[in-house]
Amino acid sequence: CNILLRHAKRKTINGTSIMALHRQDFGRCIRELVPVQASSQFSRSEMECFSTYFENFLSCFETGELGSEQVNAKELAVGFSFLCAGKKSAKLATGFDLLSSSPTGGLSQDELTQYLRSYLAMLVGISLLSSSSEKMA
Repeated sequence: CNILLRHAKRKTINGTSIMALHRQDFGRCIRELVPVQASSQFSRSEMECFSTYFENFLSCFETGELGSEQVNAKELAVGFSFLCAGKKSAKLATGFDLLSSSPTGGLSQDELTQYLRSYLAMLVGISLLSSSSEKMA
């Protein structure tokens, strides 16, 4: 999550401050997450497949409010956190912490909507990844 947020830039939409992540910056994040040693062991075909998977995953988070090449970095981070190893409760807490503006960690109605949108976008992304890998096999 921190890598995604570190590459994001603050943007104001309709008076609301949003952390926006550009598609190119997302590519940098993925390269930072995957060690060079690991990626150097992938074949060209595997690298193209890997790249396509993450491009499709990112597209699931494009809502249009930030333009076609940018996503809400916090929503992407929440969705991405579900793909990480760890306990479900820790992932839920991470998502709540990322989106909550309340010191108690509760979510407003807008923040809960944002959380659910992130979760659903992640599910769609995983579904696309699954169907893409079946076609590649």
